Amino acid sequence: MALSRQMEFHADAVAATAAGANQLVNSLVKMDLASATYEGTLNYCTDLLTDNRRLDNLYPAHIHFMNQVASSHDIPIEHGLPVFKNQEEFFVDKSKIVIKDQWASHPATHERIEKLKSYGLNTENAQTSTWSLFNDAKEVQIKMTEKVYEADVTQVKREMVGVHEFKQLIHDSTKYDKVPKAFKGYFDNHIPSIIEPEDDKAATEQSRLKDLITDKMVNLCKTLAALEADLNTLEWLKSPESNVKTFEFQGVKRRPKEIDNIIKGVNEKLEAMRKTLADHDLKMYQSCILSAEKTSSQDAFRAQYQDMLNTTDRLFEVQTNIDKINQSLAPLYQGQEVLIVDAEKFAMDAAIHEKPIKEDLKSLLLSDSCSKYWTEGEINHLKQYVDEDDRYFLTNSWNEPAIERMNKALGLYNFYYLQTVKQKKQALLLRIEQLLSD
Repeated sequence: MALSRQMEFHADAVAATAAGANQLVNSLVKMDLASATYEGTLNYCTDLLTDNRRLDNLYPAHIHFMNQVASSHDIPIEHGLPVFKNQEEFFVDKSKIVIKDQWASHPATHERIEKLKSYGLNTENAQTSTWSLFNDAKEVQIKMTEKVYEADVTQVKREMVGVHEFKQLIHDSTKYDKVPKAFKGYFDNHIPSIIEPEDDKAATEQSRLKDLITDKMVNLCKTLAALEADLNTLEWLKSPESNVKTFEFQGVKRRPKEIDNIIKGVNEKLEAMRKTLADHDLKMYQSCILSAEKTSSQDAFRAQYQDMLNTTDRLFEVQTNIDKINQSLAPLYQGQEVLIVDAEKFAMDAAIHEKPIKEDLKSLLLSDSCSKYWTEGEINHLKQYVDEDDRYFLTNSWNEPAIERMNKALGLYNFYYLQTVKQKKQALLLRIEQLLSD
């Protein structure tokens, strides 16, 4: 295993000599983004099939999606592709847990990047696309796209979607992801805090947004998100399934028997950090009230703030119900063999948890807002779902077509509330920026 790792480092060194270490570092970081956005593009392909449509060429669509995600993180686009000039800022990993895989045959990406940077071999970026290596790049792309759609065995003739229409599709589905740059990512993984009635008052001294959104507070939000993820990892490490004998936490080697004490300490840190953020959000809120007094718009701001919080609570309820359904059908998803009587109970539990979802969907489908978040094909799918009284277990087998229809509907249902929260959060932050800007 050690030999394989050394061979990987050696191969990187040879490539760095030929192409430049900075180019390999950029490629390694870019691959994470490319992989994630490729999967995202495939998800859009699946959504298009619901409307009896499909991409004519997957690759320009993927490049557009990747570049849009890069732009949203202020990553520059050069010669049609993102260039990571400051990898540390984009891929901030504040996790305190390190689980070393003694059987790993290749070094981790961050190890390769550290090694490459030590060489100091830098070159200018090439301007020629790698597609130039093919005699007819477009023909190759279309053939590969056809390979992607080989799984579509319905033989239904699909309407072709070009890259320009795909760009509009991406724009419509991500237009609420953008928040004012003045917040520097403070609210990327943080919802504005709940304000208690006794604290709902104007500030005694006006604070401006540029003084509130400091690098310290932005980093606190990032650290909090990482620590919450660490807490989930620690809970998993406690389980027998982890099979982890040792791990590192904050640079110190630990054993599973120490996890309970570590979790206690993490929870104490999280509580203190959440309190700091809540106090900071309160200061921001009260400054907004003070500013809104000048135009007698305090009540309008209060209503907008509370509406965003109420919608967030609703999203949490929706996701909790969906989780309960997934837990009921977990034996199916995990491929477990279960007794018929147990399978019938699991299916019945899923039907009980989906009942309020179907009732809510019936109301949503009658509202004007449904076409704002769902396409015509998706609306028809949801109508079929709420009208069908599906049983998820029939006699002696799972009703997989019905379960597939349900899963698609639940995804659309969750998307509706997710986008609603994003829209209201975006509008609230724009209002805060307006109130607290110089």
